Amino acid sequence: EDRRGVRQYNTGTTAETATHVWSWQPASSWPSLEIGRFSPACRVFNGQLVVAGGWESPSVETIDLVTKAVARGRQMEQPRRHFQLAAFGEEGYRRLLALGGDSGVSTLGTVEWLQEETGQWQEAAGRLAMARYQAGAVALTAQMLKCTGKCDGCTQQGRQRVS
Repeated sequence: EDRRGVRQYNTGTTAETATHVWSWQPASSWPSLEIGRFSPACRVFNGQLVVAGGWESPSVETIDLVTKAVARGRQMEQPRRHFQLAAFGEEGYRRLLALGGDSGVSTLGTVEWLQEETGQWQEAAGRLAMARYQAGAVALTAQMLKCTGKCDGCTQQGRQRVS
């Protein structure tokens, strides 16, 4: 089975009919990846679809969302599958994290982050509290959170500090 295909699921509304259109777009809508993958992680980051890892590979590919050009990215520090990519931050301070997963040998508790300026992956100093694979990840902003404790308001870059 060829595992290089990229598919888009449309969850939008058409302007002409104002009806919901939920369907898979034709396979020909997007180019194929250069490398076949099994259980990679994907995330839109800085105008590109980042497709990383899968099976026992540390490789990364990107697809520009406008031109649909496929390019190879720099490899992650270690092979990962069944992991998550989480993007967070604001303009000038954006980060993409690779969280947990399975190396093919063991479940991972490590975290890597992509240096936006160099395109290089670096292992983070911190680790997950527990090694995890096939877990979910969501990045939240201060606007999504409601302060429930003593809050001294918004601090730098829209983050809230709760004590």
